[in-house]
Order: sequence, then C-alpha cells, then structure tokens
Amino acid sequence: MSGDSPVDGLLTTLRSFVQARSMQEHWQTYTIFSEMVGWDVPPILLQGREKLRVVAYMAKRIAKLDFEKHSVKVEPTKDGHKQISMICTFHVIVLPEFLPIPTIKLQATVNLGVSDDFNKVTSIYGRIHNFPCLPDVIRRTNAYCLGTIGVATEPWWSQTVWLYGDHSYQNKTK
Repeated sequence: MSGDSPVDGLLTTLRSFVQARSMQEHWQTYTIFSEMVGWDVPPILLQGREKLRVVAYMAKRIAKLDFEKHSVKVEPTKDGHKQISMICTFHVIVLPEFLPIPTIKLQATVNLGVSDDFNKVTSIYGRIHNFPCLPDVIRRTNAYCLGTIGVATEPWWSQTVWLYGDHSYQNKTK
C-alpha cells in the first residue's frame, strides 16, 4: 500500500484494484481483501476474495473502471474495527472504446469495513445514486454465474485470456 496515511494507502490500493486490467494486476492488489470479504455493490452481491477477484477481472472484459473520491470519513465500529465512508464518482468506459458510448459516471456512496490497522477490507457496501439498483435475486445470480462458476472453471478459461492480450497465467507458470 502507499499514501501518506494508512487510509490513503488502502484507498490507493483499492483504486489500483478497480483500475486493474490484467490478472497479474488483480493478484497484486486483491490481497487487501479479507478471505471472506462481503461485496454488496451493484450489480453483484457475493462473499469471498477469490470470487471478487474473478468477477472483477471478468467485468473488465467489457468496461474500464476508475473512481475519484470526493469525501472520506473514518469512524470506529462497535466491534472495534473501522468503517471508511466514501462519496465518489465511478467512471465506466464501455469496451471496445471505439463504440460511440460516452463514459458513464456513477455517483456512489461506498462504505468499507476495514481492520483496525487498515490492512484488510472486510466488507464493501455501495449504493449508486444516479442509476437504479438491480433486485437481489439478479445480483446473487450474477455472483453465482461470474463468481462461483468463474472460480470453479478458472483452470479452463484462464488458458484463453492470452487472446485478449493478458499473459498473466502464462507468466505465472514460468
């Protein structure tokens, strides 16, 4: 992690995860999440770091993501951990970029449950304010199809990602 404070470092690493395109970049940054991290951000509702890594990677086959934070507030929780509340704008660029689709800007509030030393994100709860939220059944179905099945079938689909210019899996076996 980097930054002037532990919170800045955590948010910098989180932003790197959001911006990551290759699986190598996801492997380098996803360790900030606890093993059983809860992710409740549209359009996905899931639990588990490995599922989160695979879902994030697959989502970035159709869009580039980034966010800019507008305000950050840190508060203690009842269980001795911390909560980081962040108001931000997510920038979504639909791929391929030559399509005449403008950048989508999503206004959001994101609450991160974090360890008291700011080393692990234990939960992520987000709400988008300028776009409707999908029903939970669709979000859970998305998580099952992309997360559970994605992790289970990773040994097979990972053999084809070089077609998209990602050589992370090939480099990992060397």
